[in-house]
Parts: sequence; structure tokens; C-alpha cells
Amino acid sequence: MDPHKSDSDLAQLFDELFPVPEGVKVPMPRFGRMQPPPAQALPSTGPLNQPLAPPDLERLDWLDSDLGINVFIKYQGDSVWAFVEGDEPALAGKSASVALVSEKGDRFLSRLVPLERDDESHCSGQLSFGTIDEVRRQLGSEKITLDVFLIE
Repeated sequence: MDPHKSDSDLAQLFDELFPVPEGVKVPMPRFGRMQPPPAQALPSTGPLNQPLAPPDLERLDWLDSDLGINVFIKYQGDSVWAFVEGDEPALAGKSASVALVSEKGDRFLSRLVPLERDDESHCSGQLSFGTIDEVRRQLGSEKITLDVFLIE
């Protein structure tokens, strides 16, 4: 492949090699203008991955009016959970990409959280990132922050 090809040439080649069938909608990311929250320490854990004390840490929040979603990272028992909420019924069927990011920003764990509508026309979803120790080991960091975008 020619190293001097432009991005538009590569995009055109990709479209030719992998055409999208007529009528199929390709999911597209939509980004807000939020800055990541400050990095926060993960709770300490003891034997059998149990928290040494109930985490009194504030949860990590991502409140994004551009995207119409709010994301909360909470610790439940020894697990790290992502909760996504939105007030617009049109969010149903979309997904939020939620990433836990190391303090240095050099590693991340990402999950796609599907959004479903509830009885009150709100949309929400939740997924686990695993145990606190798994998150700490995979990110190689004692502190984490958050990054989010919407897949439409």
C-alpha cells in the first residue's frame, strides 16, 4: 500500500472493499464536550477481593447535556459498575461507550452499555467492569477517571 495515500483515499478503498448494504444504518459515535472528571483512587481491598471498608469515595460522574446522558461509576461490594441514564425516549436502542481510564491516560477498559426504555420513558443501562482488583490490575493504576461517548 502506498504510504502517501490520503485518509480520504483510504476511506474510499475501505468503502469499496466493505460496502454497506442498501438500507443498513452504520452506528456512528457522537461525542459531547465534557472533560474527564479528576482521577479518583480505587477502594482498597483485602483477602478474597473484599473491600476493606465500605467505599466512602464519591462516585465518578459524567453529566453530559450534549449527549443527553448521565453516567455514574459506583462500587457495589467488590465490583465496579457503570450506570447510564437519559431522559429522552429516543435513546432506546442506542449504546453508551463507557471507559475507565488510568490516571496517566495510557490504558483504558471500555464497555458498551445498551440503553433500554423503562415504563416512564426514561432510558438506562448498566454493566460491570469486574472486581476492583481486576480493574486495578488491567489499568495498572491506583486512580481512575472516565470517558464517555454515545453510539447512535
